Amino acid sequence: MNKTTLLSLSALLALGALTACGKSEQPPSANVAAAAPPAASAPNAPTPAQPAEADASKNADTLKDKKLGELTAADWDKLHLSKKDFDKLLAGLDRTAEPESPFQKISMPNGSTLEITLAPNDVGEFGNALLVGIFDPILRNLYMHSSYYTGNKQPLIRFLDSSGSVIKENSDFIQPKQGAN
Repeated sequence: MNKTTLLSLSALLALGALTACGKSEQPPSANVAAAAPPAASAPNAPTPAQPAEADASKNADTLKDKKLGELTAADWDKLHLSKKDFDKLLAGLDRTAEPESPFQKISMPNGSTLEITLAPNDVGEFGNALLVGIFDPILRNLYMHSSYYTGNKQPLIRFLDSSGSVIKENSDFIQPKQGAN
């Protein structure tokens, strides 16, 4: 199966999964989009870490035992990453650590901004938009379950192409556009 066909199939699956996020009842799923709770659950987001526990990870071994796409809502509820563990996780997602990663580089220019540079690819604008749609909620939830998350302020997540041009930046969960009623 060539790369374009594989990407198209993945895109269709991801689009279907993202569309399903708006439903009130969802069966557990092992697809990538299910790794992040639906945007509607944002008000139930984890509370900021207390100063005494700000630098301690809890249940971080869950990320070793399961792939991100396999995390359930219960797993997300129990997860908390220290800043050190969160930074280590991000470092393991780019091409220097994982040659097949779609990310050329992931950095945090400050404690509330994530910059993700996509690796050079041949998926085009539509494929990059799908990558953003899939990985924004996953990275956002990881951030929200880390010691970086304070004061209920969402991180700014900026996706760049390999030339450094901004593809998309979001300071909140991506909301599906509603049609006119």
